[in-house]
Amino acid sequence: MKAVFFINVCKAIDCKTGYSVKLQIRISQHIRDKLLLENLLITLGCGAVNKHGKDSIVYIVSGLKNINKRIIPFFTKY
Repeated sequence: MKAVFFINVCKAIDCKTGYSVKLQIRISQHIRDKLLLENLLITLGCGAVNKHGKDSIVYIVSGLKNINKRIIPFFTKY
């Protein structure tokens, strides 16, 4: 299992600082392990599972709220 954490800083004219920050975690697997990622989605209660390329699938969670309230407590517990 491969997990990647992203912090994306981009220009945003509607933000006071002129930039916005987006947090994201991605977990990718071979397409045959789709059920594993779907169960992770159900267990954590947030995110999305999408096809990513010909033979891979990815579970994506975005946003500070989901990461703080769902992902970090899961990692802390296990």
